[in-house]
Amino acid sequence: MKRRIIIPTIVGIAVIAIPAAASATMAYISIPKHFSGKSYAMLANDNGSNPVRVAAAIGVSISPDGARLAYQNYGGPKANAPTTTVRDIASGLSASVGTTCVFGLTWSPDSKWIGCNTETVTSEGLITGAGLGLIAVPATLTGGETLPVANYIAPRGNEVWNGFAFSPDSSQIAFSLSKFSSRAPAGTLYVAPITDATARVAVLQRAFGPVWGASGIAATQGTSVMATIDRQRTRVIHSQVWTVNADGTGARRITNYKAKGLMFGPSAVLWVPGGAGIVGIIGGEDTSNLATFAVPGGARKVLVKTSISSPVAVTPDGQRVLYQTDMDGSDAGSIRMIGMDGKGKRVLVRQGTGPSVTADWNA
Repeated sequence: MKRRIIIPTIVGIAVIAIPAAASATMAYISIPKHFSGKSYAMLANDNGSNPVRVAAAIGVSISPDGARLAYQNYGGPKANAPTTTVRDIASGLSASVGTTCVFGLTWSPDSKWIGCNTETVTSEGLITGAGLGLIAVPATLTGGETLPVANYIAPRGNEVWNGFAFSPDSSQIAFSLSKFSSRAPAGTLYVAPITDATARVAVLQRAFGPVWGASGIAATQGTSVMATIDRQRTRVIHSQVWTVNADGTGARRITNYKAKGLMFGPSAVLWVPGGAGIVGIIGGEDTSNLATFAVPGGARKVLVKTSISSPVAVTPDGQRVLYQTDMDGSDAGSIRMIGMDGKGKRVLVRQGTGPSVTADWNA
């Protein structure tokens, strides 16, 4: 584990300072109340204390080793896509990634790669595909350079569904892929070497949102069903959580949730360290409850019942969960923590969203 230094107390919120921010373990986006003004990428301690402002941004992701920060912001009111920047936290040197990445900045566990979602858009503004881009982050940033985004999966004609995941050793990627014109409730879940997306192996059908841990891959499988809503038969998607090995063996359904109507069902978001459980959500119409699912068996425990909440990270000892609540009226949401026993809930950051933490985040 890397050496930990607590950020010194500062008055208010300062522009990023060196070396104060070099020990930060949490990044997030601060949004002013009533959404009046700019949002900013922030760096802070484990518990959200002593925030340091980095730059105007709409999305942020800190590398697992805590050395780099990737963030996105629009270049102006007429910009169609956000610009992405990678910044060395200690030196302040930064590199541009351009506008290829539209969302989903995800670091590999070894902090050497960033994955992002890409899109192809027509001149009329119609999206014709969603892809997966990879950015190789050099060991040293010289400042001012441009980092290319490789088309791991080209967007045109493809649909990369709801997230992707690097393997624990950063050598492979799990992703859900289908043809853009497909009407399936989700794509096929594939695993491929980080060096060659075409060498992929199908591991689970109708699955998306892979989460990769030491115990394998957890993913959400969607099934298209008919439900009666307001006396009309309507096609909706219900889901269950599955686990599978990287080679496609050992596929097993973990949950057996009886969804009704517009209820979506459970989704996997995080592995509990040690592989004894999965942290995820049980979604429905305007709801998203934070819950855990035992592995094996699927026994669930609801930790947070609220309109919308989503888990972000689990402490290395598996005892606490970082999660965020979504926007509600003039409230931009908040970043919170709760114990695995459902106790010890507390707010870490108010008017904050999109948190990202280092591998050794410990609340």
